Amino acid sequence: LRIEIVRGGRGGVLFGDSASAGVINIITGAAEGDRGSVTLRGGSYGSVGLDAGYAGKTDQVAYSFSGDLYGSSGYRDNSDTQGRDAGLALRFTPGSRFRIDFSSGYHHDETGMPGALTEADLENGTPREGTLYPDDKVNVNEYYFQAKPALLFLGDSSFETDFSFRRRDNVFFSSSYWGYYQGDTRLDTVSLSPRLVLAGTGGEMRNRLSIGLDLIRSDEDILNSTSYSPQASFSLEKENLGAYLHDELFLTESLAVSGGYRYDRVKYGFGPAAGEPEFRESLATAGINWQFQDRNNLYFEYGSGLRYPLLDEMFDFYSNSINSALVPQESDTFQAGLRCFVSDFFYLNPAVFLLRTEHELFYNPAG
Repeated sequence: LRIEIVRGGRGGVLFGDSASAGVINIITGAAEGDRGSVTLRGGSYGSVGLDAGYAGKTDQVAYSFSGDLYGSSGYRDNSDTQGRDAGLALRFTPGSRFRIDFSSGYHHDETGMPGALTEADLENGTPREGTLYPDDKVNVNEYYFQAKPALLFLGDSSFETDFSFRRRDNVFFSSSYWGYYQGDTRLDTVSLSPRLVLAGTGGEMRNRLSIGLDLIRSDEDILNSTSYSPQASFSLEKENLGAYLHDELFLTESLAVSGGYRYDRVKYGFGPAAGEPEFRESLATAGINWQFQDRNNLYFEYGSGLRYPLLDEMFDFYSNSINSALVPQESDTFQAGLRCFVSDFFYLNPAVFLLRTEHELFYNPAG
């Protein structure tokens, strides 16, 4: 197991859209032996959960299964939730130079939405655990499949392709004095991400060059029903293309420099009336790390990041219209610091971190 943490927008070159605030990359390995677990948990407000998992391996195949059931009546009226999850992971290694990873997951939940209470609602006698929206709810069904074949060559070099498909179905219902609203959405996302990694050494120098493409397409079908307007259906599209290059070079055992560039393009499709907005972005990253006196190091890093609006953010579910004013969120990250070990168990890490964001995408409850 290896966990890589990238703060700020430095992960944008390698990971593209949605990496503007940072990246946590969890790299797992095959199970060392057969093992299983079952956990039963419980808590207040009728909360109960059951988790189970099993993992094992043979000479060529490593596998793991997991699942859980959970439920809670919630603190407030109409805040109950019930859900279930299941997951599968397989690794097939027919030889020392080829492997293929496969994973799949399923999620379902049904959750009540009690809504907010104002101070006036409380003064008029509504208890804190009460609700003014006893029928509001949301149901979610989601599953995905992912396959990643990898070919290893020339020591630590590799060529791998990540293919995935994800489907998410949402049904949400809301009602009040103005009537009712029900939204039914289906979002399908297909992605293909080939990547070539060239790793080599020469004397004291070590180099790791990554070159890759990200091809992502999302299609969302929306069916809205309300008490105040006719039923309406919409089809939205989003196509994303990214190409990147990133290099990490160890000039000596103690001095490393890195840099990268990414070109990214996204195109939306909302039908003839709303148009097809398109955005093109360029991202860059650079860094230097100097290690001295065994484990101490001095570093400086810069990275730019972006986040495109999601289809659900571009579409206004209540007015059945496109929010064409949204543009990609852009960010620049600067970081410099010193890590100095005073002893084997204590170190100092003074650092300066700056994240500058433009066109920030956030939920505005005021409309």
